[in-house]
Amino acid sequence: GSMPRNEHPMRPTIGVLAGWQYYWTATPLSYLNPIYRGIRQAAADLGCNLLLGCGMGPSASPDDPLRPVWPVVSTEHDFVPIGPWNVQALIVAIPLHSPARSAYVVELRTSGFPVLFIGSGEPGPTIAANNIAGITQAVTHLVEHGRRKLAFIAGSADDLTGDSGKRLQAFQLACRQSGLLQDPRRILYGRHVYDGGF
Repeated sequence: GSMPRNEHPMRPTIGVLAGWQYYWTATPLSYLNPIYRGIRQAAADLGCNLLLGCGMGPSASPDDPLRPVWPVVSTEHDFVPIGPWNVQALIVAIPLHSPARSAYVVELRTSGFPVLFIGSGEPGPTIAANNIAGITQAVTHLVEHGRRKLAFIAGSADDLTGDSGKRLQAFQLACRQSGLLQDPRRILYGRHVYDGGF
């Protein structure tokens, strides 16, 4: 049957998940904080409902194991009821840090469920930074200021097929092109958090 003339179609609901705990990085300097803020603003502007998955983690320490919330019951993450049964699409921030989480999203996409990734490293529609151009620009800038010994704080060692790896490769290439000697002791992993970088 047709809808009565004065009723509006139901507002779509978008789910948001991240491959690591949100509150582990929930400071003004976190990576997820401005992304979630932007998603909230876009949802308000477009008239969408939003379900934000925010993993707590065991504590606020950067040494915590990566423990996000996820729409599947498992010992490696905490369950959250945000999934294809109550949202029309998912936005997923990666790295997912887990073959099981990756397989779950692949299965969803294969079934035709819409998923958009934030960050590179998973197959599918993606919003990602231009890692190569950004890192090349940064190295060139430092070299122009006479710096010859550069250190690099990468994201996470288990994201080398995603953004962390792309940035690291871009750094190594830019150093070679600038004739800089590379010391492997100057490449460290900060796990995408301010404290880890510090």
